Amino acid sequence: MKNLIEYHKSEKGFAYYIDYSSGYTYIAVLRGQKNTSGYGVSVVLAEEVGDKINVYVKETDPSPEAITLQVINYPTTIIKIK
Repeated sequence: MKNLIEYHKSEKGFAYYIDYSSGYTYIAVLRGQKNTSGYGVSVVLAEEVGDKINVYVKETDPSPEAITLQVINYPTTIIKIK
């Protein structure tokens, strides 16, 4: 999973990995590259619908008046489901 995230971290979207030995699926939600601090992403809900998994996310951005650091970062969150 680490290599998968490293490969996709600059892109906004999803990446997933199925561990067939444990039965777990790992889903990473990626916001892509951001040039300042203050950005985030979190999973609000993950639900199985038929043979698909719907993942609902909340993205946070710094407010216009926020003081941010000039730093490249890649907001990412990972969930594990069975």
